[in-house]
Amino acid sequence: MIDLRFFRSVPFSGATLTAVFAFGGYAGFLFLNTLYLQGVRDYSPLRAGICTVPLAIGALLLAPVSGRIVGVRGPRIPTVIAGAAILVAGAMLVGLRADTSLLWLLASYSVFAIGFGMVNVPITDSAVSGMARSQAGVAAAISSTSRQVGATSAWRWRDRSLIPASQASASTRDSSTPAGTPGGW
Repeated sequence: MIDLRFFRSVPFSGATLTAVFAFGGYAGFLFLNTLYLQGVRDYSPLRAGICTVPLAIGALLLAPVSGRIVGVRGPRIPTVIAGAAILVAGAMLVGLRADTSLLWLLASYSVFAIGFGMVNVPITDSAVSGMARSQAGVAAAISSTSRQVGATSAWRWRDRSLIPASQASASTRDSSTPAGTPGGW
């Protein structure tokens, strides 16, 4: 069982919430943009996947940079950079249309990648540094689980935001979902 006293630690609780929201944002961003690329732009799954490569490259290249910054200056700077980049990337896509420039789209993916690449190390550092050494492993495990909770929760938020149950078509209310409503809700 999880010792709820862990959540009295501000760094640990902050890291847990940051993990939930960052990974929820990542999962939602990736899913909705893949739908956009395939459904609106009519890209093949391969081409849509290639368009999202900047997300992976950003995480690959910026995680070590984030680690160096955290090691020298602490987790605040990478966390602020991550939050700002994720916010800017989302703002860049607010007016997204079918004829939005692919260059603009890839630029927004790259900005999101900066944020996502910078966020992982500070999450782990904050979660672990907020605990006693004997509890560091448990803190890291809870931090990792928080990432998974965020990513899976994004699917539920997505279900609720894309297709309100009152507006769902008859074709979405079939036996393919447990409750007969979109997303199984």
